[in-house]
Amino acid sequence: NVNGTSYGICVLEGPSVLSTNVPLITLGTLALHSIYFAADFTNNSVGLASKLDDNQINSLSSTSMCMQQTICYGDQMYSQSHNSCNPPDCNKYFFTKLNPNQQTCSYSST
Repeated sequence: NVNGTSYGICVLEGPSVLSTNVPLITLGTLALHSIYFAADFTNNSVGLASKLDDNQINSLSSTSMCMQQTICYGDQMYSQSHNSCNPPDCNKYFFTKLNPNQQTCSYSST
């Protein structure tokens, strides 16, 4: 919260992010064009500073650059790191197959 205005950043987590024991932040091209970046590999530290002036910062909303979350149906599983829905793995269950209309595992009659 800066001068009464709230700012946010769109952060995605995923298996590759959660499987490491060290903090990991991935910045995309848009973010990197908006900041100054300095890395001190000797001391394992990173510095970030905004290139934007106050007027540019105030023109951005916290979600203006984030895609809306995909809505999953049936038994689909949401993948936050890709903002997509994965179909259920019907191979895990005997005598089932994917019902593509409902995105669920249905028992096969054959």
